[in-house]
Amino acid sequence: TVEITDTTQATSTTTGSLVTAGGLAVAQDTYIGGDVLIDQDLAVYYGLEVYKSTTIGVDLTVGANVAIGGNTAIAGDMMLAGTMDIGKAVSLADTTDSTSSATGSFVTAGGMGVAKDLYVGSDMTTGRSVTVGTSLSVGSTFSVGGTMSMTDTTAATSTSQAALVVPGGLGLGKNAIVGGTVEITDTTQATSTTTGSLVTAGGLAVAQDTYIGGDVLIDQDLAVYYGLEVYKSTTIGVDLTVGANVAIGGNTAIAGDMMLAGTMDIGKAVSLADTTDSTSSATGSFVTAGGMGVAKDLYVGSDMTAGESVTIGTSLNVGTTVDIGAVVTTADTTAASSVSAASIVAKGGLGLAKNAIVGGTVEITDTTQATSTTTGSLVTAGGLAVAQDTYIGGDVLIDQDLAVYYGLEVYKSTTIGVDLTVGANVAIGGNTAIAGDMMLAGTMDIGKAVSLADTTDSTSSATGSFVTAGGMGVAK
Repeated sequence: TVEITDTTQATSTTTGSLVTAGGLAVAQDTYIGGDVLIDQDLAVYYGLEVYKSTTIGVDLTVGANVAIGGNTAIAGDMMLAGTMDIGKAVSLADTTDSTSSATGSFVTAGGMGVAKDLYVGSDMTTGRSVTVGTSLSVGSTFSVGGTMSMTDTTAATSTSQAALVVPGGLGLGKNAIVGGTVEITDTTQATSTTTGSLVTAGGLAVAQDTYIGGDVLIDQDLAVYYGLEVYKSTTIGVDLTVGANVAIGGNTAIAGDMMLAGTMDIGKAVSLADTTDSTSSATGSFVTAGGMGVAKDLYVGSDMTAGESVTIGTSLNVGTTVDIGAVVTTADTTAASSVSAASIVAKGGLGLAKNAIVGGTVEITDTTQATSTTTGSLVTAGGLAVAQDTYIGGDVLIDQDLAVYYGLEVYKSTTIGVDLTVGANVAIGGNTAIAGDMMLAGTMDIGKAVSLADTTDSTSSATGSFVTAGGMGVAK
């Protein structure tokens, strides 16, 4: 071995206890107790191990692995062909900001693996996708130039349990498509179009049913193009247009117009606060361009006017006057069997300004006795025409002359207090008293004795109680 006892410190390439004008070749390991100062580039073709703090003021090229046990300061570039195993933290004093993947204080042409947390003090920009294995915490702004895809499939169960958790708000410049349900736990009440737990500056489109637990307040007209179902009491302060069916399960108040293209199924009573009276088919508090079907009773508080015919399937109860401007036809064919069983039943009287034509019989159950021309169960101010036989159970009282243009048959005792003129034969089955004259154009067949109460004496062929212009034949 060669031992040099001189302790001269090396301060340049020409000072020190060992100075050589050429190079230094060492076949095996070299241990140096002090600093190593290198004026030119340092090239290490094999591994480099540094056990103490080291300052390298030139470029360092290492052809194999590097193991650094202490602090190492490199003033120039460092090129490493192998791996670098660093036992302590790496601190880069260079403050060059990164504007691309090839700039910055730390640049690598390959990837970078970080076993624990990564903190970025400023913006982080990725040219391609970012894959986060567990959680990603961002202290400030997080900008993604491409698509951000999350492989975590954890379903959201709360604001802190989900695949993506944001302690603050979420701002989206464009559309959001959610494959599952969206639940908003905020309970802010809506008092305008800018308040509430869900606020949108545009419209709201819902492809299927919508259930709302509170009130629905609409500032403008409401147009429903399909069916509308309302299960609770509802107040609509604007015009309502519905393009299909409507089902209402509770009370609904509509302050404006309601236009409905389909049917309306209402589970409860409909009350209209509007008091507009009807003067035509186009006026009133309720107007329909079509018909109206009522399954049960219909009560009208005032007049009811029909522009055309009125068809009543069963009964019609009228509390006041019925004014009908057209023909009344009833389809019911029930024959009258009493005053309360018929196709038309009137509890009061019946007044007809013109003719009445009855296809069946007319039965009068009233038993009022006739004592004059204005009393009795049947009274007429005009005459009485009977095309066929007439049967009268009581007396016939005639105030004026009686003229019979055809035959006269009397089956019971009869008193005629006026003149009697008969245009044909007379058959009398009982006693007949005639207070006035009797003129007969035909024969008189009398089945019983004739008694003349007149006592006028005869003084000629033209006087007496019985006078005939012809002869008189007496069989017995």
